[in-house]
Amino acid sequence: AINPFDEIAIEQAIQWQEASPAHEVTLISIGAASVCDGLRYGLAMGADQAIWLETDQQTTPLHIAQYLAEHIRQDPYDIVLMGKQAIDSDQHQTGQMLASLLDWPQATCASTIACDASSVQVTQEVDGGLATVSCDYPCVITTDLRLNTPRYPALQHLMMARQKPLHHHTLPTTTENNPATTHYAATQHTRQPKTLSCFETLITQLQQEGAL
Repeated sequence: AINPFDEIAIEQAIQWQEASPAHEVTLISIGAASVCDGLRYGLAMGADQAIWLETDQQTTPLHIAQYLAEHIRQDPYDIVLMGKQAIDSDQHQTGQMLASLLDWPQATCASTIACDASSVQVTQEVDGGLATVSCDYPCVITTDLRLNTPRYPALQHLMMARQKPLHHHTLPTTTENNPATTHYAATQHTRQPKTLSCFETLITQLQQEGAL
């Protein structure tokens, strides 16, 4: 199954392609043979081609970003769209790491995206409202749930996707160790909480401490 955040990214890319057929949608997935089902589902949705970067090793967000960056440097992509986070570990790191490795601008948690000839405007939901950022091409954008509603591929397209070839590359075995948690430690509290009687007392206390 496809990560629902990634499925939204695929839907967005296909909508762009439908509006401008000159664009091409390429899917990339890293992992064992089980990722092929997701790639074929994306092809059934309407993607043009799919690339399977095969590895049986356990991967971290940094490993995935490194593999993607190495591949993306070899091909001219205008935008890399991906889900904002994993749904198994809930890590929200790969998109940001990829942008850093490529030295590309990035926009995360996109709820709306508007493109013009020179840049992309991405609106994000933030505490208290919305924030809009602008990125030049090429860029990395991670998608949030409110961006769109993915389509359901027709059965005919699902059957046809089974016959489409996947571009397959076997990744080299890495000897790098995965990050490991070495220990936990309690936070050292240097101040004790206080209960104040009213708002005026709070203001007085903050003024005395130089916070206001």
